[in-house]
Amino acid sequence: MESKKANDIGRLNALLSLRTHYLALMEHQVKMADFLKNHPSGLQVAQNTYADLDQKLGEVSREINTYHTSLVKSRS
Repeated sequence: MESKKANDIGRLNALLSLRTHYLALMEHQVKMADFLKNHPSGLQVAQNTYADLDQKLGEVSREINTYHTSLVKSRS
């Protein structure tokens, strides 16, 4: 039971780091879109990349919720 909890905590920490990474990449894409606003093809690439990152961020957020809920329940 304790090793499962330790694994869940480790996984949660990794997911939180990944979330932070995706947020930083998304912020970079916003800056790229602003820089490329006069170049339609470059702007489209930045927007598509942002959308992909947003989808991945959503997946990571769902996993974070799952592991967080699991950890909270195991402490009760």
